[in-house]
Amino acid sequence: MPPLPAPALQALATTLQSLLSTTPYACTSLTQLTGGTTSFVFLGTLTTPLVLTSPSGVQRTEETVIIKHAAPFASIHTDFLVDAGRVKYEAAMLGALRGFRPGGDASGVEVPEVYWYDAAGKVLVIQYIPATVPLHKNLHSLSTSEAARIGHALGTWLKAFHAWCEEPAQEGLKEMVEGNREEVDLKWKLTWGQGTEVLDTMEDVVGKEERAAWDKASASAWEEKEVRDNGVVHGDFWAGNVLIPHALPAQENAGELQLSVIDFEFTHLSPASTDLAQFLGSLLELSYTALSPPPSTLPLLTAFLAGYGPLSEDLKWRTAIYVGAFVVNWWSRGPPGRQDVDAERRERGVELAKKGVGWVRSGWERDLKAFEGGPLWVLFTG
Repeated sequence: MPPLPAPALQALATTLQSLLSTTPYACTSLTQLTGGTTSFVFLGTLTTPLVLTSPSGVQRTEETVIIKHAAPFASIHTDFLVDAGRVKYEAAMLGALRGFRPGGDASGVEVPEVYWYDAAGKVLVIQYIPATVPLHKNLHSLSTSEAARIGHALGTWLKAFHAWCEEPAQEGLKEMVEGNREEVDLKWKLTWGQGTEVLDTMEDVVGKEERAAWDKASASAWEEKEVRDNGVVHGDFWAGNVLIPHALPAQENAGELQLSVIDFEFTHLSPASTDLAQFLGSLLELSYTALSPPPSTLPLLTAFLAGYGPLSEDLKWRTAIYVGAFVVNWWSRGPPGRQDVDAERRERGVELAKKGVGWVRSGWERDLKAFEGGPLWVLFTG
């Protein structure tokens, strides 16, 4: 599945510049940003800088913006068809979140501001957040205390986000997000559909009992995706969709920590375990497949769960199952056979898949002892 050829990518950039040319967001240049897999994301240099005033009366000048375009195919896999209407839900969620003000250490967690949305062109112009790096790219440089601060703030924010979306004032937002059925189906496909394909290639390393539990959990997830009384979730809450500052504030200035949560185009109705497990799973996946596992992983995920607060018994088991399914899909997040990494990392990936399907089995069977002493034990002891 090839990416968009260079001439076609340049033509797209030219089309976007033409669309923006009559708006305050006209750009002298667009530079494609890497890292995303679904939408085309560009950094635009504005022809005329924006002068914006915050609700508190503080002015700021913006010389660059982010331009997102949702095509009917994935940006890195043009043969992989996706719903271009997803940008509508991201625009709505980001707009609504301007009124979301969580307290505590989540007060420094923000989302990008929406400047402009064009429904016909499937184009979204949002705030560019400079001097930041995705969390997953900076795990090795975080101290234990920094990881704990970040994890707790994110957990507190996510819990507040889930609760805020259930408030009566957000009823209209929830009804609107319920319409994002295409992303519900896509999420199942990317999690259970592709995970099943991965396990089909590993029959010699995955036990029959583990595979049987996987198939039951997959079938259950297929049925549950039709449930309409779930809550609103971010839908793609992994460590790569959290931005942290290049330079973190000192411990004594912990209240100045600023984090950003981005990419809400997968927002939909689902159990809270969808967000919890994707964040935990992304950290564990990175830890298990790295040649040098980042020491920040455990304090980060422990503090994240502490910040989120108590989980119901059902949510604990759902989260454990989904973490297992997520890490199995390390194999589907690259070319066939993961030939993009060396043999040692592929061997680690095999062990990770075995762990993941084991977590699915243990979660499905509610075998608490199987998690004792492992990285997911914190789910059941926090």
